[in-house]
Amino acid sequence: MLARYGVEVTYYDPTVGTGIAALMRPNTRAVLVEAPGSQSFEMVRRYRAVEAAAEAAAAPFLGRLGPVGGA
Repeated sequence: MLARYGVEVTYYDPTVGTGIAALMRPNTRAVLVEAPGSQSFEMVRRYRAVEAAAEAAAAPFLGRLGPVGGA
């Protein structure tokens, strides 16, 4: 749906942690994290590591942990 607007989406394992840095591309413009991270309710591990990788890529971090840990 967003492709017609030039938006590309990459889904990632919610337990990726620091491994998310390898998913950053030159055209990464934002990183969205929501927990639970999937329909099976995995919690996003190393939430701050994902936030740091987004910051290093100069991409806004759009994170929401909800009632479990605040954000």
